Amino acid sequence: MSRPTGMTVVCLLLGWLTLGAAGNALLLLSGLFEPLPLPRWLGLLWIAYGVTAGVSAFRLWRMDPSGHLWLRAWIVVCVALSLAIMPVFINLALGDTAVWVALLVLTLLPLWPLHRYVSAALTRGS
Repeated sequence: MSRPTGMTVVCLLLGWLTLGAAGNALLLLSGLFEPLPLPRWLGLLWIAYGVTAGVSAFRLWRMDPSGHLWLRAWIVVCVALSLAIMPVFINLALGDTAVWVALLVLTLLPLWPLHRYVSAALTRGS
């Protein structure tokens, strides 16, 4: 079974996000984000983000149907991370609930088409 080009791009992007999440978790857990009022437990959420993105990338690269479940898990962690980070930045710069809702919508906006594409690509490939 051949992997569609779009799936290759998705897997590579998820791989890069895994590396970025590892770096963010390392910096946050080591205390290098001290100027920002970010709680240390947020580093554990970054680890979950990296693990779900990495496993999803690996499974989708192999066109394994369980990759779709890992992608869903990554989407859930992505939304949880957005919700956990937003209050810190809203208190720093934005200060409005409408902006918080707008940022959440902008976080979710690309995830729905991504979910649909991966679902369709795995269905065509099996």
